[in-house]
Amino acid sequence: MKELIKTLFNNASSYNKRRFFTHLIAMSLILVFVGASCTNSLDGRNSDDPIASIIGIFADIVFGNGSDVGVIQVSTEALPPGSTIEFNGNPICLFNEDIVLDNNGEAFANFLGPIFILDGATLRAALESEDGLLSVAIAEPIAVEITTSEGLVQKKTGSATVRPTGIIPPEEVEDVTFDPMAPPVPVAFTFQAVGVAAGMDVEVEVLNGLGTVETTPVLGNGTFVVNFTPSGAGDAILCVSIILANPSDTNSQCPNVPEEARTAEECILIPITEPAPTPSPTPGP
Repeated sequence: MKELIKTLFNNASSYNKRRFFTHLIAMSLILVFVGASCTNSLDGRNSDDPIASIIGIFADIVFGNGSDVGVIQVSTEALPPGSTIEFNGNPICLFNEDIVLDNNGEAFANFLGPIFILDGATLRAALESEDGLLSVAIAEPIAVEITTSEGLVQKKTGSATVRPTGIIPPEEVEDVTFDPMAPPVPVAFTFQAVGVAAGMDVEVEVLNGLGTVETTPVLGNGTFVVNFTPSGAGDAILCVSIILANPSDTNSQCPNVPEEARTAEECILIPITEPAPTPSPTPGP
């Protein structure tokens, strides 16, 4: 290369020699600038680094019910397979985490969201909104740290979306009639269980003893039915509850949540009336 430049330079005119020398200096400056830019990009260590910007964190949307297991996927082509990876998340519970990037530059972990229960009125309003349950969902932070064999460390943060769970009572509760002179007639009330797996047991109670109840478990369509049989006139208070799964039962690495902190409950007021008595016949003259 040096001999080629020398030959071209010696064969050029004095004017062309000046132009040749000017172009050579300009090209040298460009190469120095490009080289410096590449070095800065590869040596960066903070979250603004171009390498970190092409690390993707993708997480399933889950219900906060103690049993809905999601998957976190980390994907990058910027770091070599075999790089170690560490997952962090709180209050989500992480388990089954990969510890190195695979040959596709990916790593995975399972997670549970925190127990997240909302009242029935809030859930009903959310389901009727444009964004549905996502309008009241929470975003829980996820962080990963990847280290190459050369000691290059890259950090990236993301989030997992956790949807709420709970019970929506019937929108309208009509009066129930109790006739002490006739056989009791059960009345069915349908509740909606949001984010609750089919087959979950439902507990039901009449607080003031004005009736008896039977209930189904949570059905495949996300509802359960309570059959209420009145036993007297007045205002019956009927309460239903579902105890969500304990995260520690789903995976032993997850926290043991007290039963009261994972119980969804709703109550309805059932007005019970008696039919007006039939007037006695008026005696004849």
